[in-house]
Amino acid sequence: MADYLIVHRVYEIGFCEYATDTVVFIDGEDMRFERQYTNVKPEEAVNYSLAEAVTFAQGIIGPDAAALIDSNGSPYVDWNAFNAKQNEEELKHE
Repeated sequence: MADYLIVHRVYEIGFCEYATDTVVFIDGEDMRFERQYTNVKPEEAVNYSLAEAVTFAQGIIGPDAAALIDSNGSPYVDWNAFNAKQNEEELKHE
């Protein structure tokens, strides 16, 4: 069971340049993080932005909080590092 939900999207906006849109939902409240990264690989952009969201949520809930992440099927999410599970709806479409 997850303690919070993260909805995460990453967009390639140029050569080695990515924009991320990450929303953290905790108990009906949400916090949005919009970031841009340059000179990075796509997996770095994904995991940098998710690390920020997870750190935010764990600061509120605690370090053992478990996440459910909707990443739009991104192959770059480090599930173990974030104590997270993939959204079941995403698994149906892979």
